[in-house]
Amino acid sequence: MRFFIGIEGVGMSISVGVMADEAGKILAAVRMPFGISLHTTLRPELRCRLLDLVKGLVTKCDLSLDDLHESTICIGLTGVPFPYDALVDLPHEFENLKITTRRLVCTGDAEIVFASHTGTDCGTEIICHMGSTAYVTGNQGRFRYGGWGPAIGDEGSGYAMGRETLREIGRQYENREEPSRLWYEVRRWLKNLRS
Repeated sequence: MRFFIGIEGVGMSISVGVMADEAGKILAAVRMPFGISLHTTLRPELRCRLLDLVKGLVTKCDLSLDDLHESTICIGLTGVPFPYDALVDLPHEFENLKITTRRLVCTGDAEIVFASHTGTDCGTEIICHMGSTAYVTGNQGRFRYGGWGPAIGDEGSGYAMGRETLREIGRQYENREEPSRLWYEVRRWLKNLRS
């Protein structure tokens, strides 16, 4: 029997997987308390997390991994902005799991978020989480801008905002200025993390 599995690793604290049959009936769903990113999750951990998601799905259906040989698996992860990531790097990591499938589709966070939230093939989106990406899809193709990581850009991302916040606090300190409201808000936030 053919199954269709979707794995979404866009969030940094939750990853989900869903398994359906050929008619589109949902057979199983799993939600795991971990994030997955192609370039920020260590590779052994990345493989373990992908395997946990797939095993969680087949276990709920009283199946084994061997039952997936006619199946299609789609993996959407943060950190897959380039064709090399989607066509070579992530498929290679999945091959290391020794799960045989009929088809493996690998894609990035922008594509997964767009597909899940719009239900159309044309439109635009901007994603700002730890990274930032603009995505446009239409009759003339699919285009991404950004998503290159903090070393190159990711303007507007959580990482970039955090970096600018720390720079401003550092500048205030170096200039011996009175602590600003920004300093007090960051300090309050850090105290709440420890609670």
